[in-house]
Amino acid sequence: MSFTNATNDALLYFMGDTILSAHDLQLRYYRQSDKSSKLLVNLPISNIAKVFEFKDSLYFYGGYNENSYIFSQVMCFSKDFKFSEKRSLGAGSNLGPYSQMYSLIEHKNTMFELSSNTVGTISEISKYQNIDNNSWWKQVTNRINGENFAANAIGDWKERLYLGLKNGGGVLYSTDEGKTWVSDNAGLTFCTPTCFFNLGDTLLMGAEEGFYAQISGSSEWIDLTGNLPVGSIKKIDITSGLIVAQIEGGSLWVINREGYKLGYNSEQKEQFCIYPNPLNSNTFNVNISSASSYVLCDVFGKIIQSGKLNVGENEVALSENITKGIYFIQIDTNGNYSKSQKIIFNQ
Repeated sequence: MSFTNATNDALLYFMGDTILSAHDLQLRYYRQSDKSSKLLVNLPISNIAKVFEFKDSLYFYGGYNENSYIFSQVMCFSKDFKFSEKRSLGAGSNLGPYSQMYSLIEHKNTMFELSSNTVGTISEISKYQNIDNNSWWKQVTNRINGENFAANAIGDWKERLYLGLKNGGGVLYSTDEGKTWVSDNAGLTFCTPTCFFNLGDTLLMGAEEGFYAQISGSSEWIDLTGNLPVGSIKKIDITSGLIVAQIEGGSLWVINREGYKLGYNSEQKEQFCIYPNPLNSNTFNVNISSASSYVLCDVFGKIIQSGKLNVGENEVALSENITKGIYFIQIDTNGNYSKSQKIIFNQ
């Protein structure tokens, strides 16, 4: 699996073709057609770390420092970015306002949040409730097997609530909204999950140690780290057919989702992945799950070269007389599957 470094901009959320980011009390947006980000709205508080879309609202959450204390904040906006109200932790939380909110997710048609104390050693999970006295959250988990727990991440997949424990504690899941928990660490050794992403029939997981996936029908995690730099993965998202991983420190790494059966039905026809693309040298790689053949053509349909592909990773060398421009590669799997993809050669 090979990722490509995309940008060092701070990522908050993909909303259609828009990337939202927050910095210095400003919420900004970036579109692929734009060359720079633009101001959307001024934020009433600092340190907004994430944004979550739920029903007809956007929830921006994070915290701010005051007299050496960290106060969690949740701000509700309409989808036209008009500020509604704060819906922060309060009486329903044992942690009170002095806490760090790590994650907001949707599970069984409501919101769940994961928070920890200011030093991150004790965590709890709360369920969203809309009641009149502004106590927006009801605690559902503050102990596991009778003990305090410390967690980095919470996720939802196939009616299960997932929890990523700190300090190599691995993964737990619950089928009863956090009342009881089951270990889910097949294929993992020492793992400190930092985020989850529900991709249909696949659950993606970022961790301090790498990038992993679990496919529906299997109880084992698959290591997809590849050339991704070692470091905590803060967020995973999908946009324009790309899987995006944000590394601690802000850098974004992307990979073409096609070619890895992530979020696709397992009965779907063969897929393939070509990288890097665009090309800056005379070689590129094709990863495919069955023996195939390929044909490379220019924009006029003229065949430039052809060859065979083996199962797995293939390095393809371009002919020496190829010139800078746009080309198309067609992959054929024993006559049963055929698909073309554009390749840009920059050299």
